[in-house]
Amino acid sequence: MAMNLDDSVFFGAEQDVAKVCARHMQFWDMSADKPLIGRIPSVNWRPKPYPLKGGISVVEPEKIQPAQMDIERLLGTDRKEFALFTGDLINPVMPLYPTSWLEAVIGCPICVSAFGCVAQPAEQDLSRAALELTVETAMKSPWIHPMDEVLRQGEAFALGRAPVTQIHLRGVIDLLAAFLGEDRLCLEIYDHPAEIRAFAETLSSLIITVVRRGLALRRKWFGGHVSCWGIFSIEPLIDYQIDASGLFSARKYAELFLEYDQKVLREFPLSLLHLHSAGLHILDVMLALDEVSLIELSIDREAGNFDKEKLLWCCRKIQSRGKRLLLWGWLEESELAEFTTALRPQGLAVSYWNVELRDGKIKNYLGDCRTLASPKPPVS
Repeated sequence: MAMNLDDSVFFGAEQDVAKVCARHMQFWDMSADKPLIGRIPSVNWRPKPYPLKGGISVVEPEKIQPAQMDIERLLGTDRKEFALFTGDLINPVMPLYPTSWLEAVIGCPICVSAFGCVAQPAEQDLSRAALELTVETAMKSPWIHPMDEVLRQGEAFALGRAPVTQIHLRGVIDLLAAFLGEDRLCLEIYDHPAEIRAFAETLSSLIITVVRRGLALRRKWFGGHVSCWGIFSIEPLIDYQIDASGLFSARKYAELFLEYDQKVLREFPLSLLHLHSAGLHILDVMLALDEVSLIELSIDREAGNFDKEKLLWCCRKIQSRGKRLLLWGWLEESELAEFTTALRPQGLAVSYWNVELRDGKIKNYLGDCRTLASPKPPVS
């Protein structure tokens, strides 16, 4: 059973929480006179062995089953300290290691290693999968149990003194790419478009069901909810992502997948849409959606993709369309000052870090990423 935290473990008194939450309400109301800013103390890119039951820590890729999940170690319930705040942003209780459990629910094999948790293509017939997968059958998957237990044990760990957030869930297009594999998805939209649409319809309903289930399992914190990105809101909020949209042109994405994302987002009062600076070709499509409340823009600098002027231009466009903006990623202090000066403080948040170069290690890391990251051209 998860260890309960006593008050001495937390950095952040109740009166501080009330003040921070009030500032976050100003963020949503677009009435703040300064942005929300949180500086992440450090970023660790070193391999991190994945914890499984029995004290096992996995380094090399290994397929796993739900019964192997060590929820306490995933959550870090043995920690002696829990900082509620990173600057103006709020730290929720959530897994300290990546999870791909919704992909497992729809039939993807899952592998873990010291480098993460990834879903492998299911290698199933698409027509059969589109016909057989239903929300009801998916919710009977044994992978639903660890998804629930993370929230239950997270609540037992925090006892209301820290917020428990939504587990990591990918969007419709990401689930399709996980299930089929990226190459196959790009072919199937032409070979079997009806089956793709039927599968996407089921996946959208499944995401809605899982998010609602999670909201029911988590208690409100100071009368509201906290995103995995550290933003507090009174109304329920969904964290959502569409990383695999980078496989397609904006036109093809809007033609095939947009309606299913809209279906998911409109079910919740507020939404945070996670985008990458390397995938902003669909920005105009998403800005047109009333269902998108907040855009979290991840700066892909460590992957060798950082065009400051283009990024700033996109941030201005987001603000000009009345959307709230959360910038997340590596920024030098001078760049932070430049962005916060150039952008309006209303509805603006920045969660950032910067890296000290030591013996060229970060430079080498960036070089490796540039070599490995060879993005495929979008399907037009």
